[in-house]
Amino acid sequence: LIAAGVGPESLVAVAMGRSVEMLVAVYAVTVAGGGYVPVDPDQPADRNGYILDTADPALVLTTTRDGFTVTGDRSVG
Repeated sequence: LIAAGVGPESLVAVAMGRSVEMLVAVYAVTVAGGGYVPVDPDQPADRNGYILDTADPALVLTTTRDGFTVTGDRSVG
């Protein structure tokens, strides 16, 4: 995350269901000095799109298991 530019005052969206992976992602974001934006992959795409547009995170973390898709020009990890 640090190599991707995450640091103080950076936001990272965590688009995962409740899992160990989500806890690791949140921990990694906070260790890198950033803040996390929780995004529920089960919510409607319009709502999640609004959250991402409003927060404008530097990166979106998700898993293939959650099936979360990002529209637009965003970095996904």
